[in-house]
Amino acid sequence: MLQPNEQEPPASITAYMIQHTRIIVMASFLIIACIYIIFVGTYFGKVRTEKMSKKRRPHPQKSFIESIVKVIANPTLD
Repeated sequence: MLQPNEQEPPASITAYMIQHTRIIVMASFLIIACIYIIFVGTYFGKVRTEKMSKKRRPHPQKSFIESIVKVIANPTLD
C-alpha cells in the first residue's frame, strides 16, 4: 500500500514523459547546446590553425604604403 505522500508509478512511458515534460525538454536542450558548442569549437579551431599555418603576409596597409612609395620613387610606368 502507498504512503500518503507517494505517487503511483506511471503506467507507461508516455505517461512518464507527460509527467516530466519540463525536465525532458531542458535535458534535450542542454544536450543539443553541448553538441553545438563542440561542433562550433572544432570548426573555429580548425579555421584558426589553417590561418596560422598559412604564410604570414605583411600588413595590408603597410604594403599599400610601400607601393605608393615605389610609384613616387619610380614615376615611369612599366
